[in-house]
Amino acid sequence: MPKGKYKTSGDGQPHYWRLDTYEIYVSRGVCDCGAIKFFANDLSKQSQQRAEYLTQKKGKKGCGHRRIL
Repeated sequence: MPKGKYKTSGDGQPHYWRLDTYEIYVSRGVCDCGAIKFFANDLSKQSQQRAEYLTQKKGKKGCGHRRIL
């Protein structure tokens, strides 16, 4: 997944993720509300499992979509 901004929808307002490379096949997304999530850069099962694992261990929910300055 290339660097940039991506929108994901879920409960409530959508997150706008700013992505940066975290590991060789995983990117870290940070939202303005403080939420952190990890994304697989390819479709391999190993990358997807690693992204899910990192999200569980190091991810954050955020604080209600307030912009953190």
